[in-house]
Amino acid sequence: MRGPTDNDWHNLTQPMATGSDKNLSSSASEDTPEGQEPRKKRHCSSTAPDTGRPGAAAYKPLMPIYDVKTSRKEMLQQRGLDWLTLEAKEKFDQKYETLLSRWGVKVGHQGTCILCPEEWRLTDPLELQERLQSKNLPSPGDPRAWHSYSDHATSLPRALAWFSQWPRTGIQLDNFIGCGPFKPMDASHLCHHEHCIVHLVYEPSPINHSRNACKERARFLRAESRDVPEHCDQHDPPCLMQHASLTSTEAYYIQFAVLRQARELDPLPRTPRPRRYSFPTFESALPSSFSAITVESNMLLKVPKEKACPARPVFICHFCPQAKSRHSVYAFWSHIIHKHDNVAGGEKVQAIRQSAFQWRQYWDEHSKGGKKDNRTMEKLLQIEREGNNFSWGHVQGWDLSRGPK
Repeated sequence: MRGPTDNDWHNLTQPMATGSDKNLSSSASEDTPEGQEPRKKRHCSSTAPDTGRPGAAAYKPLMPIYDVKTSRKEMLQQRGLDWLTLEAKEKFDQKYETLLSRWGVKVGHQGTCILCPEEWRLTDPLELQERLQSKNLPSPGDPRAWHSYSDHATSLPRALAWFSQWPRTGIQLDNFIGCGPFKPMDASHLCHHEHCIVHLVYEPSPINHSRNACKERARFLRAESRDVPEHCDQHDPPCLMQHASLTSTEAYYIQFAVLRQARELDPLPRTPRPRRYSFPTFESALPSSFSAITVESNMLLKVPKEKACPARPVFICHFCPQAKSRHSVYAFWSHIIHKHDNVAGGEKVQAIRQSAFQWRQYWDEHSKGGKKDNRTMEKLLQIEREGNNFSWGHVQGWDLSRGPK
């Protein structure tokens, strides 16, 4: 009787394959390209079932626990949940497209800044142009345009940065609202003009603040009559150096030049360089001294898009040198009464009557009943009742300190 050979000893020392092992091997081999080693299965549990050693999930960070802000609309619900919906994005996109179209450009325009502070958001740009003077333009620190949806409101540039990437996650929403242990995210202006609504990126706050050095360098190069590059070499996406080198006044003038070009109106004469100006040129029209500041013809829009629902009237005080719009007729009346003591009473009465007619016409057509007993309606009815006899004496009897409701 022969003893075991080397091959017999080899076979005896190999573990017998179980049914589950065979299934795993065949499953792995089915997904493996011919000529390559079978892929190893990855375990997602915290411990691997075969060895008891930590699995891949054991090395993932723990889910953070933190407080969230509650909705003012639904008290037991987290704030801003509707900002994750497709409806929120579609409504914002429609609003944004309409706003850009008023300024004569399409979505995707990048060649020039479109600056829109809150006081200009609902105002006809051609009406604003009638007061186009450096001293009447908004200042960089004026309130930015606002966007409100459901139970949360934020600046229009921040909303644009939020919707620029889609879809968003719940953790991103928490950070957007201002919750959680993560670094805050900002809407960074690549052009360094804080009222601009086209050159934006959503990025961590420290990166946003680090861009300030690029703005300073762009303006230093321009003041020294040196070439200003199109882009910085410090950030991704890069700062728009030539746009950053412009003052906000220059950016506004160029914006109106683009508007007139889109509407096929004659260009305005170039504004001469002011005395004691910080830079060698004053840019007020196109073409400019900078190659990156331009507009493509396919980005121009001759006719603005109209909203599906007519907008509420916008009231502009013609006694103010700066064109500031107000959306509340009650607030407009309060401004007329309390801010213009140097204007004759008859002129102020005329402005009040004209605005009352605008508001009443809108109310009759679009209010669907509305509130008929609030203080705004009381004054509208008084103006109609008095007719031509309505005078400054009637206005002086108004108490506008409590608001319209």
